[in-house]
Amino acid sequence: MIAKVTSDFGVPVYGSGEFKSVAAKHDAAQRIAHRRVPTTVLSIGDLDPSGLSIVDAAADDVAVFVEQLDAEPPTACWARELCWAPQ
Repeated sequence: MIAKVTSDFGVPVYGSGEFKSVAAKHDAAQRIAHRRVPTTVLSIGDLDPSGLSIVDAAADDVAVFVEQLDAEPPTACWARELCWAPQ
């Protein structure tokens, strides 16, 4: 759904799915490293401690991979405030 809106503005969207794998994080880092514009990573996920820790760890890993590829690490943006958690 998000990609339908952002594509009009030339903003790519990638679903992380099983973002726990090192290969998936490295693939994301390669995409970021090869872009010629600054990159912001928007993470939309679970608003619970385990969901937040997974996002934090993934962001750290991707940033390290991007730096190892001699590129500018992405800016991270978490959508925690935008999430609705039913009580």
